[in-house]
Amino acid sequence: MIKLSGIELLRKLRIYYHASQTHLVRDMSYKSVTDKELKSISRLYYWLSLFLRVGKWKTTHDCDDKARLGMCCSAAVHSNSSDESESLAFGSLGYIRDSDKSGHYINWFLGNDNHFRYWEPQLRKEIELSNNEINSVYEVGV
Repeated sequence: MIKLSGIELLRKLRIYYHASQTHLVRDMSYKSVTDKELKSISRLYYWLSLFLRVGKWKTTHDCDDKARLGMCCSAAVHSNSSDESESLAFGSLGYIRDSDKSGHYINWFLGNDNHFRYWEPQLRKEIELSNNEINSVYEVGV
């Protein structure tokens, strides 16, 4: 498990995703996301999506809202943890997809390997971004 202060996480985000991007760090302390926590986030996202009828939102792929729902699920999963960090290192990320050159939002998280990893809320699974996609990041939120 990796623990970071809010300032340390902000520095890590700025180094990795360029200093010019939007970074919103709201808490004083963060911890990395375990595979077990990611599965719990995914399960909670699934059930909340059904309950809230997320599939019925007006636009078919309202990806920024779905990424924010992923962040809410992360907060809920962490609130049931005994860890004293204020939050999981889990946030939203806007980037340009290689496939169709359109903007898209997903979730990023810091894994126990101290690397940024990516979770696609619409598929409820971890994905990989190409170097071009990582370099195209235009917004990062925590």
